[in-house]
Amino acid sequence: MDGNSVTTPELFSWVEESLDNTKLKNYQINIDGKSEKGDGYAGEIVFVSVNGASNENKKKVLHWVIKHAKRNAHLRKTIPMKAAFDNEIYIYDKVLPTFKKFQLEKNVLDVFESVPKCYKTLIFDDMEVLVLDNLKKRGYELHDKKKTIQHMSP
Repeated sequence: MDGNSVTTPELFSWVEESLDNTKLKNYQINIDGKSEKGDGYAGEIVFVSVNGASNENKKKVLHWVIKHAKRNAHLRKTIPMKAAFDNEIYIYDKVLPTFKKFQLEKNVLDVFESVPKCYKTLIFDDMEVLVLDNLKKRGYELHDKKKTIQHMSP
């Protein structure tokens, strides 16, 4: 493993920090897989599940996606990944909560929430991290990147 790779202890620490608001206890963290090579140019995706119990001692499983920037210094100088991740973090931390609050204040009946739940964002000197709900577990699928998307007019 090179010095740029993310370690299992790092992943586990990010998951543990993200569990703050879940009230999950007696949990076990499992790494379920990673994105395919070449899927992320500026980042990596790791799939994790967290098995535990709720406050009512009911079994609860969380399925998360940990999206993190690559930490290779040369790559970070070549590709503006810090800016891209900082923008995404800003959307999850500031824009979406403000937008939701605005909609609730205006009594919008169908509040827009068509984004994965973000459990935690982290910014380090050499990496940015987002911990998100894994929408694949809810039936969503990635579009085949080898196929073009065709727009159909009404």
